[in-house]
Amino acid sequence: MGGSLPQLSKGEVVRSSGVRRFAVPFSLALAAFLLLPALPAVATAPPAQPTELGVEDGLIPCTVGPERPFVFTKTPRLRARVSAGDGGFLNAGFRVLKGTADAHTWDGNEQRVTDTPSGSFAEVTVAAGLIEDGQVHTWHMWAENAAGRTWSKFCEFEVDSVSPVEPEVSSPDYPEATARPGPGRPGTFTFRANGSTDVAKYQYTFSGEETGPWTDVRPDNFGGSVSVTWAPDKPGTHYLLVRSVNRAGNTSPIYWYEIRVRSA
Repeated sequence: MGGSLPQLSKGEVVRSSGVRRFAVPFSLALAAFLLLPALPAVATAPPAQPTELGVEDGLIPCTVGPERPFVFTKTPRLRARVSAGDGGFLNAGFRVLKGTADAHTWDGNEQRVTDTPSGSFAEVTVAAGLIEDGQVHTWHMWAENAAGRTWSKFCEFEVDSVSPVEPEVSSPDYPEATARPGPGRPGTFTFRANGSTDVAKYQYTFSGEETGPWTDVRPDNFGGSVSVTWAPDKPGTHYLLVRSVNRAGNTSPIYWYEIRVRSA
């Protein structure tokens, strides 16, 4: 009793009361402690309300009312940023409702995402069969941790997954596939929706290539017509490519308009 402990070297055996022990250097003990996994923090408050709600990687923002967006697919991708003051990982659940935010029904389907890091986006692709074409739908979602659940605001959208038909193209100056004198002579070309009532814009190119470059031109109202002017720079056969784009972003087949130009 009262005697000092012996100084031990690495791996030296200490015998006390018949028990064999190994001395572990302090540096190794510290390293082992630092390598132990940290215990998860216990959430003390529910998550914040989810933010930055959007559709298709945020390209379609969260809106309700008459300005609600049109979505081009019946299986859109929904997302929202989730966060909590305590950090950690959050669970989330997404619900798609039939009808508007003020008047809707829910069929009981919910798509869940687990272990989303705080400050990140929780995302789901809506399962097939939950959305009807031509109908208004509302969606919202919740974020959850051990302390509770917080709901987002409502978002609305309308689905239009049907592409418009091929547009009509005409020109009084360069009738289709009809030779006309014209290098340097401008001509007017008119695009019509050909019966599609939701055409929001036309895209056209005189490059003769489906890769474009494409130029946008918008009618005064959905399904309206629009005219552009172009002058050939040389004789020969040229092609004007035109396609319709509806309010949901669906594109029509391309109309190839043949322009024949002879020397003046």
